[in-house]
Amino acid sequence: MGEPIDPARLIPGAYLPYVNLAGMDLTGMNLRNIDLYRADLHNTILVGADLQGANLTAAYLAGANLQRANLRDATLVGAYLGKANLEWANLRYVNLRGADLTGARLYEANLVGAIADNLAELLWRSQQQTDL
Repeated sequence: MGEPIDPARLIPGAYLPYVNLAGMDLTGMNLRNIDLYRADLHNTILVGADLQGANLTAAYLAGANLQRANLRDATLVGAYLGKANLEWANLRYVNLRGADLTGARLYEANLVGAIADNLAELLWRSQQQTDL
């Protein structure tokens, strides 16, 4: 991953593969349809961020805080979300195929229409209000 970038470059629809956003506070930002392919987002704060339609394929989101984030229609194929906080996140129609959610928090996350290798387990665990 490269050097961190100026958050002013983070605009809807931007093409920023491999970008380093680790540890940044991006609370409430509009990042619709942004392409963050293989981006480093570990420990990034994305509380209430709008990532609808974003491409987060193979992104590294370990420990990221995505509480109340809108990830509707986002692509997280092969993404690593270990210990990410997805409480109350909108994950409607998100593609989580091959994603690693070990230790992720999904309390009250909306997974309607989501695609995942283990969707039944994700839904069950989120309904049980427990961590994965």
